[in-house]
Amino acid sequence: MNIQKIAKGFRSWLPFWTIVALVLGFVYGLLLPQGASILKALIMPSSFILIYMMCIPLRIEDMVDSIKYPKELLWGLLLSLVLAPLLMWPGARLLVSNHPEVLAGLLLAGVVPPGGMITFWTGILDADISLAMILQIVTFVVSIFWIPLSMQVLAGAYVPIRYLPMLKNLMIIIVGPLILGVVTRKIITSKKGEKGIIKGIPYFQLISGIFALLLVFIATGVKAKQIMAHPGIIYLPALAALIYYLVTFWLAGIINFKVLKFSYEKSIPLIFGTATKNLSIAMALAVTTFGPQALLGVVACSLFQMPLASLFYKWYLKYKIETSEETVMES
Repeated sequence: MNIQKIAKGFRSWLPFWTIVALVLGFVYGLLLPQGASILKALIMPSSFILIYMMCIPLRIEDMVDSIKYPKELLWGLLLSLVLAPLLMWPGARLLVSNHPEVLAGLLLAGVVPPGGMITFWTGILDADISLAMILQIVTFVVSIFWIPLSMQVLAGAYVPIRYLPMLKNLMIIIVGPLILGVVTRKIITSKKGEKGIIKGIPYFQLISGIFALLLVFIATGVKAKQIMAHPGIIYLPALAALIYYLVTFWLAGIINFKVLKFSYEKSIPLIFGTATKNLSIAMALAVTTFGPQALLGVVACSLFQMPLASLFYKWYLKYKIETSEETVMES
């Protein structure tokens, strides 16, 4: 089996592997609580490697092409970085306000920019890949300064938001890996061209995913006793995440298709850029800024993001076929 099939299978089964990591970490934390505490030392390097692997395929040059999509990019920024966090807030506030760190993790999952999956879904739905790539890189750069500000507004009443320490963490686990990723990309392309990056993407995705699962394992291991005492910090954020994805996918579709009246090709990257987020960044920032318990909020989102994206993929594919048939009949 080649690496592409392995990486694809890994992504498809990510919710399952996340549950496995949760269970194993929980058991490990109960049986070896001292060993689980030692794992905290792995949080920062694991977060760095996770983001670094994700940054290598990014094309900074795509920011230059953003002038081709001024209207779409503006709405993409508003929907992804403003609307999505606002949609996450009510469920998080209602269900996990008694666990402020978990609430912070949920809100981070809504605040962070879209990840690489925006191009995946845009590609298989035969929509505008260029817009998806531009939206990914522009929101990524903007979010470096936007995340602390929006977290202050949304979560400041529940957890202490120290702007400068958070910005420092962002510089370490996002800006650092981004710069290193850009350098790595240039080295690879100078020797093997763009094909070298394309061939390496499955490896980057697989390594990034493994370190994300390691963070899940560490978080549940460190907080195993608290989870045992308060099981609600597992199932309540999961319910909040389920509500968020159902509402966000549906509402983003209504806004783009019916209100803004963007074409199908332009709407798909905007919809998936609003609803699907870079949970790797959210994991790394949650655990390094708010602690392992905050990671449980992000983990709840990782359980539902891929399955519900797959569900709405089928719905939007059906929508495309129906609208295409209507267009043919009208002509």
